[in-house]
Amino acid sequence: MSDVAAVNQLHQAHLASQVAMKVAVKAKDVTEQQGAAMVSLLEAAAELSQTLAAETGKGMHLDVTG
Repeated sequence: MSDVAAVNQLHQAHLASQVAMKVAVKAKDVTEQQGAAMVSLLEAAAELSQTLAAETGKGMHLDVTG
C-alpha cells in the first residue's frame, strides 16, 4: 500500500468518525427534547387531575378512556 493510499484511508476513517459523532450528538439532542416534552405532558396531566379533583362533585381520577 502506498503512502498516499494510507493517508487517504486514514483521512476517510477520521471523516467517518466525525460524521458518526455528529449523528450520535443529534440523536442525543432529539432524545432529550422528547424526554422534556414527555415530562411537560405528565406535569400538565397531573395539574389537570388535581384541578378536576378539587371541583365539587368530581372524582379523584381522570378518565382518559372516554
